[in-house]
Amino acid sequence: MSEMRRKNIFLATLFSVFLTSYFFYISSDGIGAAKELTLGEHKILIREVFSDEDKAKGLSGVPNIKSNEGMLFVFDEPDYHSFWMKDMLFPIDIIWFDENKKVVHIEKNVSPDTYPRGFTPGFPAQYVLETNAGISEEYNVNLGDRAEW
Repeated sequence: MSEMRRKNIFLATLFSVFLTSYFFYISSDGIGAAKELTLGEHKILIREVFSDEDKAKGLSGVPNIKSNEGMLFVFDEPDYHSFWMKDMLFPIDIIWFDENKKVVHIEKNVSPDTYPRGFTPGFPAQYVLETNAGISEEYNVNLGDRAEW
């Protein structure tokens, strides 16, 4: 193999490693939140998930999220959607919303140690928000509060 060809292969490999590292770096900073949810006077950057696969994975395996981020699970219709902490690495608040985007249930500071216990709202919900633990207290979120997104 010629010296020039070896050099080109080396440079292509180096470039590939750089690109992979760069994309890992930018994707590891948060969860890729792309939309804003407003709760009272507070804003949370959310990543909406619609597919069954994304809903099943949720925040499992994610090392952490930014303090102003969350994941919003969007269901086709209201139901008693249950959540658990399988493969979670940090505690979260879980907030359930009805079809009118009103808070119907809140679970605060849910620890990964609670797995396999499930958390289910007392009323049907169509949307579920997972945020860092403490957000519902810090933002003074109450039953009946309405969110916008």
